Amino acid sequence: MSWIGKIMSWQISRESEDTSNLVDSENLGCLESQDYVIESNSVVMKEKKISDITLSQVLTAVVVSIGTFMMSYGLAYTSPALISMSENSTYFPVTSEEASWIGSLMPMLALPGGFVGGSMIEKIGRKATIEFSAVPFATAGLLIALAPRIEMIYLGRMLQGFSIGALSVAIAIYLAETTHNSVRGTLAMLPAVFGCLGILLCYALGTFIGWRPLSAVSSLLGFVFFIFAHFLPQSPHWLITKGRRDEAYEVLTSLRRQRFNVHEEIMSIEISTTVDRTSCNYGSLIEPRNVKSLGICILLMLFQQLCGINAVIFYSASIFKDAGSTLDENVSSIIIGVVNLVSSTLAAVFIDRVGRRPLLITSCLIMSLSLLSLGGYFYLKENDPVNMARVGWIPLLLLMIIVGSFALGLGPVPWLLMSEIFSSDVRASASAVAVAVNWSCVFAVTKVFPTLVAKFGSYLMFWSFAVVCSFGCFIIVLIVPETKGKTLEEIQNELNTDLSGTDSRDVTASQTVNESSSNGHINQVIVSECDNLSLESD
Repeated sequence: MSWIGKIMSWQISRESEDTSNLVDSENLGCLESQDYVIESNSVVMKEKKISDITLSQVLTAVVVSIGTFMMSYGLAYTSPALISMSENSTYFPVTSEEASWIGSLMPMLALPGGFVGGSMIEKIGRKATIEFSAVPFATAGLLIALAPRIEMIYLGRMLQGFSIGALSVAIAIYLAETTHNSVRGTLAMLPAVFGCLGILLCYALGTFIGWRPLSAVSSLLGFVFFIFAHFLPQSPHWLITKGRRDEAYEVLTSLRRQRFNVHEEIMSIEISTTVDRTSCNYGSLIEPRNVKSLGICILLMLFQQLCGINAVIFYSASIFKDAGSTLDENVSSIIIGVVNLVSSTLAAVFIDRVGRRPLLITSCLIMSLSLLSLGGYFYLKENDPVNMARVGWIPLLLLMIIVGSFALGLGPVPWLLMSEIFSSDVRASASAVAVAVNWSCVFAVTKVFPTLVAKFGSYLMFWSFAVVCSFGCFIIVLIVPETKGKTLEEIQNELNTDLSGTDSRDVTASQTVNESSSNGHINQVIVSECDNLSLESD
């Protein structure tokens, strides 16, 4: 057991329950106690009015979130670094074209990194993928810090991108599979909060140090994360798919507060993986049961990146400079980082209270109006630069609103939904596709944004981003489901319910349960669980 599980062993109370009436050999009517009910040939635990969040779950989420802290630091690196490179702090000149490649090579390599990460999490596990993905990131930081020429900076950014792509897949799925459904939203938002801290740290350090030591810090973050990730527990879902049920039980026992939660959750995962146990390949994504989920996820990833947020983050300092803002561009970037952090924290607090859909809709609406206004500012500045120079604070205010509203919903929620809406057999491959779409858009936006701004003007670009946000809001209202407080299995059942009201997965699950029942398998599982409970109470 990992250290996270060990330090939480004090949580597991050894309650004594009377299990004499738990087993009925006929028709699965055996768990009719105060803790279990039978619904549709499946064992379901009655809801208990207790808090499902535990210190072990929080510690696990915090350790994983160090990874997003590291990733976001790397994402924000170009904003202060490109300013430093343009000054006299480099041994070689950096042209505007080379600067655009420094910003865009990272998301370009995140695309294959996502596919490799999707394969790795199935073969070597979620934990190992997270752990080893930190190595190329740490190495890349050193390469950039010691770079004697531009090609080594390119190589470093490519390695960072590959690492971030793999981590984007692994972290989202890992958190979804280790947290309880009642707190999954809140704990899954911790990486977003830590990500904002990473951006803020990069902006703050960029005001005091040059691009070389700034990159050295990213290398240090990579090594620190590698050490901490070594102590993470394995994903119980992955352990069960590999036939390591006892290890999965041990992990869940350390992560959950109630012993009965563990028994019920293990059985639920086993039934789910039995139903979904097909070969994991990308061809399965076009099956009817997966098309809707894949479409929703791809659209959300498109909206997330085509709203222009990474263009704003990567080139925020340059935007302030072009806008003629009276504030120092690095100070303005720090202010935006603080707003990003506050909004992400609010999202973490409210996501399991108000739900995913309200946050997404609110985020898109506010961003659309703010981007429209920002485009209007640049349009007026182009035609009346003297008067607009007097209100140089407007870009800062609008960018604060844009970044804050993005962090409230459109930023973190698509990643959370990506880990929730796919069945277990395609979760890795579907997430890899979603990550590939996401980072492809990041590459396209960050690579062409400076060129398009120079050719068409900033105002047309921001107005285009506003149109994307408006269209995204419309699509979210129409097709995105609410997943608040639901188990991963319940979400799959709802998504796969056809127009006639018949749940295709329920039919398959029912057939599987009936076949197993005819062979005495289900009764054996229940008897085994009841024996375990009886032994523990003794």
